[in-house]
Amino acid sequence: MAGPTSQWAVKVGHCECAAPVAREAEVLARTVERPAPLAYSKRARWGRPTGAAWLMTPWMTGPPLWEAFEPVRAGEQHRGALARAVRACIAVGDLHRAGWVHGNLQPHHVIVTARGCLLLDCAWAWSTDLPPSGAFGGGLVHLMSRELMAYVDSAMRPVKPSRPGSLP
Repeated sequence: MAGPTSQWAVKVGHCECAAPVAREAEVLARTVERPAPLAYSKRARWGRPTGAAWLMTPWMTGPPLWEAFEPVRAGEQHRGALARAVRACIAVGDLHRAGWVHGNLQPHHVIVTARGCLLLDCAWAWSTDLPPSGAFGGGLVHLMSRELMAYVDSAMRPVKPSRPGSLP
């Protein structure tokens, strides 16, 4: 969606899909004064009409990490790929230092910018202020850490993405 001065990303969830959209809005509401990788939360807007939820965030300019690594997948020069990987790790570290765990980090959820990386799709993020969601059942199997897979495979619920250095 584009307005006279900016572009916005819009998520809308109806019925059972409303809960993850509302949860992401709750995470962003709690991170307005927190980690740089979620700095866009200051401008986010959301609502929860009956049976639905919506979330608007400013459009993030920059390629997702997946696109930034296309030359590496193509077997071409890796120049710049290491710097992008470091930026992504710093963003995740900033989130962890602020007391948050992303929960479903994927290459398309990391936007590479000139100043660092932004982390998107925080519906399953959690902190000491907002416990893990009972609706979270894990992420994409080929991207899940071994400790997250252990939770998914066990009977423990909710599935709880771990903090650095902790195993289920």
